[in-house]
Amino acid sequence: MSQDIVACGLSDIGRRRRTNQDKVVALPGLYAVCDGMGGAQGGERASAIAAEQLGALARLSRRGPEDILHALGQAQGQAIALGRSLGGVAGTTVTGVVCATAPADGSSTADGGWHGRHAVGGFPDDTLGDDTLGGGGLPGAGVDDDATLPHDGVRAAAGGPAGPGRPAAAAVPRCYVVNVGDSRTYHLDRFPDGSLNEHSFRQVTRDHSRRQEALDGGMDPREVERTIARNVITQCIGAPCGIRPDLFEMPAAGRFVVCSDGLHAEVSDAAIAAIAARHPDAGQAARLLIEAALEAGGNDNVSVIVVDMPHRMAAFTGTEADDPADRTVES
Repeated sequence: MSQDIVACGLSDIGRRRRTNQDKVVALPGLYAVCDGMGGAQGGERASAIAAEQLGALARLSRRGPEDILHALGQAQGQAIALGRSLGGVAGTTVTGVVCATAPADGSSTADGGWHGRHAVGGFPDDTLGDDTLGGGGLPGAGVDDDATLPHDGVRAAAGGPAGPGRPAAAAVPRCYVVNVGDSRTYHLDRFPDGSLNEHSFRQVTRDHSRRQEALDGGMDPREVERTIARNVITQCIGAPCGIRPDLFEMPAAGRFVVCSDGLHAEVSDAAIAAIAARHPDAGQAARLLIEAALEAGGNDNVSVIVVDMPHRMAAFTGTEADDPADRTVES
């Protein structure tokens, strides 16, 4: 199998918005989607701030949790300052994949380094969507004006919220999946022949939203769907009361799908899994996912990055480790 990381990131304005507040970052070893909110000016600028701070990680040869948290802290401080200057809140979600080691300029290295091919693009702007911010955040768990970030540790929970931890074989490098807000990162494993296993599809991240809190509290999913608005989130970069980012450590293997809610709010997980698994070319998969969201209504900006890693996942072991505007933000 090729030792390249192959990634394609696309963004579309959608069919009902005037501007695109999403930002896509696809740099060597760094793949993130930022979905801005708080009005056209605030949302676009907040997502650009987060994209710039995360993009700076691509210049590091090694990236650990402290580097990721520092970048988020810088973005948080700048977004808070931006919101104050605009007289409100300027915010953005962030999710994506950060490789622990930078891709090398050649074939794979002894510790699993690599090089890669990356593309970022978009469809023509013809029609934003932004998600409103009220006050909120997470009281007592926040980022202050100096942008210090509390963090509970890195979970080695490669299966995501509902899945078991899965350590990699020794030669497989590591990555971190980061999340603040309700954009999502999904993952698929590969079969031994390199094809993608649709049935392994899982959401790595956990939404920071009122709906997710209700589900976690045991509310019936149908009742959640009926009574709680989809666009009420509990965290975003720029929330005045702070953020508590999620970091999941997992093998940099298989295929990742990173997306804004413009995809997962329009297209079911089962449909995302089918498209992502049945199209081996990352660029084609990204394009078809965007098209599926547009065909389903295209009610929001939609951004997708498909990232193919040059390794397969190791066997499941079940271990887990503890280690060091229309969207509303509520506490």
